[in-house]
Amino acid sequence: MPGAHHKPTAKTKKLVGDLMLHGLSQEDVAKRLGIAVETLVKHYYYECYELKHDINCEIENLLLEKARKGDWKAIRLWLTCRAKWAPAKTPEELEEADQRKSLIEKILGKDSVNESNGTGEGSN
Repeated sequence: MPGAHHKPTAKTKKLVGDLMLHGLSQEDVAKRLGIAVETLVKHYYYECYELKHDINCEIENLLLEKARKGDWKAIRLWLTCRAKWAPAKTPEELEEADQRKSLIEKILGKDSVNESNGTGEGSN
């Protein structure tokens, strides 16, 4: 409805946020609501531009908490995504990975990080 006045509601804000988080374009979301992209951005700026960043930060903080507690899976994911680290493939890389794991264990003050259950519990 071009020219019609749009009033955002809690329901439409949630809908726009969900659609944007699922990767729909602003054009597609605006079409779904029957409004222009300019109207979408005017009334749903947060959902269009900031929500994804806020959600990513929230998840990143949860991951960091788990990594700091010694969860080896969280540590591996953090290093892979944030430090451009990749799992070892050659014998030399495996040895280097073992050295990294030992360093991480020293930093965390752990005797051993249990990779199989990801709890960070020592194997003693």
